[in-house]
Amino acid sequence: MHSRLVSIIVPIYNIRQYLDKCLSSIITQSYQNLEIILVDDGSTDESGIICDKYAACDKRIKVIHKQNGGLVSARKEGIKAAAGTYIGFVDGDDFIEPEMYEMLVRSIEEMQVDFVHSGYFKNDGQSFSVKSREKYIFKDRNSREEFIKRQILDPTDNQSVTPSIWSKLFRRDFLKEAYMGMQDNLSYGEDLWCLCSCVMKCSSFGTVPESWYHYVKRDTSICNERNVENIQRETQLYTALKKLFAEHGAYAELKEDLERFYLRNMLTCMKQLTNTLCPVYEYPSMDKLAGKKILLYGAGAVGQDFYTQFRRDMRCTMVAVSDKCRDRYDCGFMKVISPDEIPEWDFDVIVIAVLRERTAGAIEDELAAKGIEREKIIWEQPKLTI
Repeated sequence: MHSRLVSIIVPIYNIRQYLDKCLSSIITQSYQNLEIILVDDGSTDESGIICDKYAACDKRIKVIHKQNGGLVSARKEGIKAAAGTYIGFVDGDDFIEPEMYEMLVRSIEEMQVDFVHSGYFKNDGQSFSVKSREKYIFKDRNSREEFIKRQILDPTDNQSVTPSIWSKLFRRDFLKEAYMGMQDNLSYGEDLWCLCSCVMKCSSFGTVPESWYHYVKRDTSICNERNVENIQRETQLYTALKKLFAEHGAYAELKEDLERFYLRNMLTCMKQLTNTLCPVYEYPSMDKLAGKKILLYGAGAVGQDFYTQFRRDMRCTMVAVSDKCRDRYDCGFMKVISPDEIPEWDFDVIVIAVLRERTAGAIEDELAAKGIEREKIIWEQPKLTI
């Protein structure tokens, strides 16, 4: 196979403590024909110095130092400078498996598509999950609106494609057209906007079920901030998506689903800001839980909504909530126990509160390893309230 140049764009802003691990994982890729573009977006720590140090040791590395303009502007600068046939992205606080770009190049060339999507690992210190789907190629442009409805805007769809730009490999010319129209100040949901733009513009794309990217979730990231600005960011994202769909003649078809998507996100913001009970997800089979003592596994967004639902339904009894990240979720209205404590509790069933069947299966295996009977462990696809 001809070794085509791959440009890897790394936007960087004040992440010096993560950079060595990130850059080491890129320069040691099994696929060696790389152009590594480090975009220092006005860092005030030693990030820029670290970038220059790596560039001095590896001729494949190009460093761009620019005034701080945000993630979108940093990625755009990288795209403008890219010379590769293909473009990939790695965030400077994440890292990748050695074979990632070898496998992605092989996939995009075998499939002959505009971009290819893969899964990823999520590491936040305690939790670990994989999001991916079966291998397939999307070619039907006439069904693009239906694809966006089901597999992008609906978080409960088991076939959903995660928006993450860094889990994908793009043909350079295609990506320039799809990405450069994004507004620079879109500080939240930029990957989602990019994915929707790509689906609207592509002739085809492919997915592979494997995962090679390690996403390091930080409590200081925008996605984890809890303030009123989140409401403004959700509105800005909604407006940007509305404009994008309108430009492609798809807004009328997507209007209802986009508005539900926006409303669900706004409810989540309100819940985070005020601890108000604004459920987005509900357990679909409450009749099956009548008379049961329930131990709920999962204290995230789905778990909190299930907790509210179970506490209100007098037919069942909540005995405990468990999560690997108990310190993150332990709060006044919901005490969270460690998974290691589960065998000490008296329960009839454990209800796993997560969106993905694959994640639920991994949790079930972990619980079974603790000696819990699989017959007592259940998962059903959460249902959207809106």
